[in-house]
Amino acid sequence: MNDNFNKALSECLSHIEIDYLSLNDVFRSISGFNNSTPTEMEFKKTLELVKLLLTQKDIVCLEGPEMNPTGKSIPELLNFLDAKWKNLEFDDINYGFWFDKKQS
Repeated sequence: MNDNFNKALSECLSHIEIDYLSLNDVFRSISGFNNSTPTEMEFKKTLELVKLLLTQKDIVCLEGPEMNPTGKSIPELLNFLDAKWKNLEFDDINYGFWFDKKQS
């Protein structure tokens, strides 16, 4: 992992300590706050970061305004998010998926 990716990971984990983390906030930790829609490379990095959070950092994905745990496996979730982005539906998902610490 490069320094920018590590910094983005650290920002995401710090945010989760305070509040829920939206998919949009994960993207912004990668791209900064000057873009409203990610480039393809930024979105790929966002998905890498989401995968790392879910597989190695005891983070859970919540879906929708009810913020229920997603019923999707990690590969299904990543494929779903990627398909939405490819169909230019980023606005449908950027605040539709949230991340939080797993409850013990």
